[in-house]
Amino acid sequence: MGKLNNQISITSVGHIAQDYLKSVKRFEVMGLTSRGIFLSSESRWLLFLTLEPYRSPLTINISAPEGFRDHVSTNMILHSRSRKLILPTLELPLKVKKESIYFNTSPIGNPIPNERQLNVFRRIIEFTANNAVHDEYRDILVDLIAEKRYSDSPGGSAVLSLDEIRRWQRFISSDRIADLNTMLAGKIGLGKGLTPIADDIIIGFLLRINRWRYQHLSMGGADVINEYLVSHAYNKTTSLSANLIELSSEGISDERLTKVLDAIMLGKYPPEDAIKDLLHWGDSSGIGALIGMAIAISIC
Repeated sequence: MGKLNNQISITSVGHIAQDYLKSVKRFEVMGLTSRGIFLSSESRWLLFLTLEPYRSPLTINISAPEGFRDHVSTNMILHSRSRKLILPTLELPLKVKKESIYFNTSPIGNPIPNERQLNVFRRIIEFTANNAVHDEYRDILVDLIAEKRYSDSPGGSAVLSLDEIRRWQRFISSDRIADLNTMLAGKIGLGKGLTPIADDIIIGFLLRINRWRYQHLSMGGADVINEYLVSHAYNKTTSLSANLIELSSEGISDERLTKVLDAIMLGKYPPEDAIKDLLHWGDSSGIGALIGMAIAISIC
């Protein structure tokens, strides 16, 4: 145990995760995935402990030797004390350098005109053709952005059709916020997995309208949408998905989303590795988030 403890350290920690590691004394392992460990507590936030390098406000990135996960099981209780996260068979030091705390800071720069944003998006769509993504979701992107139909199918998925997306956009254009909220609240939680695909789409949309100035909404419109959807999320979907919806309502998220969105808004084609990272964010979460961004960006 001692030898393993000496090889475990935090390499980066999100600012929300850091606050809760300081204030919360008891965590429970809510779930284990191939990518990491979800920790729940008495707070609404789920923290994510992972060996992967991707950062987010709720993520604790660690360096640990092979076999670390063998010491963790679902429902295991972890205690935070003496600047350590204590498991039954090992300890994780919680000493973190200031520069290792991750803040998903506001972007710097002015967004380019909408048509140029769409041009960047079209190049991203071309890239997705050569990478494994869900065809039905890619069809939606093509229909929204690429100015041509990718197939003869109507586009859409089991949870959101192209017609519904067009209605979504019309509600925004005509400032029908109440109708939009009713429609989107009805979609929350639809789909499979820890973050259902409908939620992923809403996350991408909320991130776009909150992280960058959004000219298609009247003053205060985004705040009304945020409050309504966040409150419904905590009653209708998974805790993880509700967390991510709340983060996006604040204009922050996993860096895989913000790197690509910020590049689009500034007219810079994202590095291919950044696009690949986003497309592999969950099973279909990355393409879902891209659809949400595209819904907001493609409004004329």
